[in-house]
This record gives sequence, C-alpha cells and structure tokens, in this order.
Amino acid sequence: LGVEPVVSRAEAATTCASNIQSIIESTKRALQRTVERMVKGAEASRSEAPEYSVGQELMEKWIGPYKVLSVKPNAVELHL
Repeated sequence: LGVEPVVSRAEAATTCASNIQSIIESTKRALQRTVERMVKGAEASRSEAPEYSVGQELMEKWIGPYKVLSVKPNAVELHL
C-alpha cells in the first residue's frame, strides 16, 4: 500500500547508525552528570533567607534605614 521506506542493508550504514547512537547515549550521560554536579554546587552554596518582620528597619545602604511594610513568601515590601 503506497510507498514503503527503503531499508538499507549496507554494513557501513548500520555501523554509522550504531556509532551515532552510542555518541548520543554518551552525550546524554555526560549532560546528566553535568546537571547533577551543577545542582550539587548550587545547593552547597545556598544559604537560608533572612527572616523579616513588619516594622523592622533594615540596615542603611545608601539612604536608609528602610522600614518593612509587609512580608510576602518571596518578597518584602519596603518604605523607601
């Protein structure tokens, strides 16, 4: 029914395809090791976030101190 794909029986093509497949698998393993190493390094240097409370005054940087207006899970609203 229709056009069937041609299957190459050439030994060189099979060898080349096998080599390419092994290179792909080797590259995947290397990338996975790199990701694991990078995650481990990032986690090792990560520190706990400081705890803030409403009304707390933060240290003077240039023109401070800054008063904490609200504390959110990922942000602190300051009165500038």
